[in-house]
Amino acid sequence: MTKTESLQKLQFVPLRTLEAPKQLRAQIRVDTILAATATLLAANPPHSVTALQIAETAGVPVSSLYRYFPGVEDIFRELLEQTTGRIDAEIFGIFEDRDRFPTWRTRLSATLNCLRRYFDEHPYYGTLMALHIPQKLTSNKPNSITDYLADYWAKGGDGFSGGEASIVAEITMQVIIVVENTLVSRGEVRQSGKYFKELEVNLESFLANYLRD
Repeated sequence: MTKTESLQKLQFVPLRTLEAPKQLRAQIRVDTILAATATLLAANPPHSVTALQIAETAGVPVSSLYRYFPGVEDIFRELLEQTTGRIDAEIFGIFEDRDRFPTWRTRLSATLNCLRRYFDEHPYYGTLMALHIPQKLTSNKPNSITDYLADYWAKGGDGFSGGEASIVAEITMQVIIVVENTLVSRGEVRQSGKYFKELEVNLESFLANYLRD
């Protein structure tokens, strides 16, 4: 696969950290910058990634980077925001697709597989999480998903009973976040399959106290 083909596999959406480019050509250039940054972060420590490297990998002038981003950290932040948005969209798609995922157990398994796949297939994702980048994000994965589950379960979804829906949803999401952070902090992203397998077993056991098949 050529570098161009690799970059084209990563599809991004309009910028959130800056005003979105109004022309298609400009948006394509921003997409290329973000994809190039992802490629570099997958193979290099973030402190070694420079604006010049990103520009060379993207095949654009360095001035193009500073036209859209004040600095390299802002590119990292935007890439993290874009990735988080795609994960959000996929997880909510799982929640809504009751034909493919008819039970809470199948939705739990699909959600964890989605998260594991992002660690496995997008090495830059764990790297960005490890940076603890100060974020000014328009989406908030933990809160948005927690609120969705809390509202759905409070209305009796999945046969919920025997507890406070908001608390159960909060615990569920916090456990997932702890596992993600543990993978990153210990540098064991390559072992994500083992972690998510144990996570699924334990979350399924926990949720079975409140949800019905």
